[in-house]
Amino acid sequence: MGLGSSKDTRPEGTEHTDDGQARGPASPSQDMKQRKIVVLGCAKVGKTALTQQFTEDRFMAEYYPTVDQTLYKTVRVRGEDYHLSILDTAGQDDTSLFQPRYTIATDGYVVVFSIDDPVSFDIAKLVYDRIHEFVVDAVIVLVGNKTDLDRERQITTEQGQALAQSWRCTYIECSAKKKENVNRIFQTILEQILSREEGGGAGAKQSKGLRGFFGKP
Repeated sequence: MGLGSSKDTRPEGTEHTDDGQARGPASPSQDMKQRKIVVLGCAKVGKTALTQQFTEDRFMAEYYPTVDQTLYKTVRVRGEDYHLSILDTAGQDDTSLFQPRYTIATDGYVVVFSIDDPVSFDIAKLVYDRIHEFVVDAVIVLVGNKTDLDRERQITTEQGQALAQSWRCTYIECSAKKKENVNRIFQTILEQILSREEGGGAGAKQSKGLRGFFGKP
């Protein structure tokens, strides 16, 4: 998974495309509903750790810079199974915030910062602005990761909540390392995606000038 090492740290039991993406070992049945989530945020905030804990129940202590990769998991919500494709993106910074291709077929966005890193909090704000340059009424969950480093905390829970309130979205603090609130993040965003679709929100399946790939359902 990392560019800085020859070691292949990508998930075992998966196939990999030439551009670093991972394909799940099994495809969903044709009648299974599919949704796509993109995980965004500054480098080293724990996007890969978060995604891997959710999809594979494992935590990697070592950091390897990530190329874009997609991981998969089937979850049950409201009595139905959904096949989630979760795009774990390369870290954003103030010069490379958001790629328009991240909006293609995307149903929701998880924007991550680290509670011990004020710069990552500022980058999260810039990522949010960038999303809205391309997406109408996006479904977003704001995540403050690394609560296991609470003694080094520099962004308070109240600051995270206030930012989420200004975005009109949900704020969740988590520890990818301890797998605290990890499942809750993806359950929450899927619930909100479905609620948005039921309400006919424009951002549920469309971005500006881009048409959803998965279609309905």
